[in-house]
Amino acid sequence: MPKSLKRIMHVDDDVIIQKITRKALEEIGGFEVSTYGGGKEALDSLELVQPHLILIDMVMPDMEGPQALHKLREEMGILDLPVIFVTGKDAEHIELDDVTLGVIGVIKKPYKPQEIVDRIREIWDNHHA
Repeated sequence: MPKSLKRIMHVDDDVIIQKITRKALEEIGGFEVSTYGGGKEALDSLELVQPHLILIDMVMPDMEGPQALHKLREEMGILDLPVIFVTGKDAEHIELDDVTLGVIGVIKKPYKPQEIVDRIREIWDNHHA
C-alpha cells in the first residue's frame, strides 16, 4: 500500500454527489478519481483502476458500502486496500466488524468541496502515522 495517495475510487449512486466530489478531489486535491454509481460496478473495475483508496457511500441500491467491503475482503481476498465510508447518518452506527475489515474513516454528508479533500488527507495521514 503506497504512503502517498494518488488514485481514489469513488462509489456513490447520487450523480450530483459524484460530480461535486470528483471535481473537488481532482481540482483541489490533485487526485486521480474513478467514479462509479454502484458497488458491483466498482468491484468489477478494481483490477483496471488499482486505487490506493476506496471512498464509498454506505447506502446504495445495488450493493451497500458494507456489503461491498465484505465482498472485497472475504470473496475477493483484497485485505490491504483502505476504505472510507461516506454517510448521511451518524458514524456511531459503523459496526466494529467494519473497522476490522479495513474502514479507516467515515465522512459525513453533506460536505463542502474543500472539506472532503481535507478529511480524506487527514484520515489517510492518520492511517499511515
